[in-house]
Amino acid sequence: MQLSEREAARLRRYNGQSLRLLTEAVHEARQGRWLRAEELLWGALTLAVKGIALTRGDELDGQAGVEEYARGLGRSLRDRRIRDAFDQVAAFADTADRVRESHARADRLVVMLEGVASAIERLWDLACPPPPEDEPDADEGGPPPRANGQRRNGRRRPRRNS
Repeated sequence: MQLSEREAARLRRYNGQSLRLLTEAVHEARQGRWLRAEELLWGALTLAVKGIALTRGDELDGQAGVEEYARGLGRSLRDRRIRDAFDQVAAFADTADRVRESHARADRLVVMLEGVASAIERLWDLACPPPPEDEPDADEGGPPPRANGQRRNGRRRPRRNS
């Protein structure tokens, strides 16, 4: 689906905010502020789901609609990370409480955080796939000149045996 200029701007805004919230959630978790990390994860995940829905032309109705959309998307893609992401975030506070009460290590919380972060990153990979290497980027007007078989990232292409 081709996005209008306005939708593309909204997608960029969702992406930037989502990734910023995810970074902040990781920072808060490192500081042991698990409840704040949970709040930030909710926001980052919600924006990622809204972003993928926007790219597919789907309308979402409230937070419950966002969560159900993520579950359905995860089922259709057979991606457990996406399917269970909101459940992981919902369980985050209870797990944090148990860790705090028992003075246990926070390993389980770290695993949950990594799982949700992985789902968010996967959603953004789906919503904003990189352009094919041989196609010019829309804002560049074409690929930069390549010297001696170099790719745009500066790495050399492997030689083919002919």
